[in-house]
Amino acid sequence: MISKAHRFTRRDFNFLRPKMKKFRAGDFLFFYCRLQRASKLAAVISKKVDKKAVARNTWRRGVYHLVGRELIESQSPLALVCLYKGAAIPENTHDLITAWSDFKAYAIKKEILKYDS
Repeated sequence: MISKAHRFTRRDFNFLRPKMKKFRAGDFLFFYCRLQRASKLAAVISKKVDKKAVARNTWRRGVYHLVGRELIESQSPLALVCLYKGAAIPENTHDLITAWSDFKAYAIKKEILKYDS
């Protein structure tokens, strides 16, 4: 889980959404934009994908665990919304890892994300 300071609020989302750009990787859609302060992350999954909140929250915690740590460690603050558009929640995290590595490579190439070497 990530700290409350690094999670989106509705106010943040409504303010930043018009400024965000999109990146699609498999069943995942990433909305992103640069920030002045600390990085923020949101994991969004529709109720249509799975009716059980337990399953959706488990997936959301997985996103926070895999993506959140790397996003917080980056040198350039970024607002990131990870939206899952698949038909069913994936059994394993392989698709998420692949989508995140694709987005990370794209963001580093475009100099949106920076890490200490």
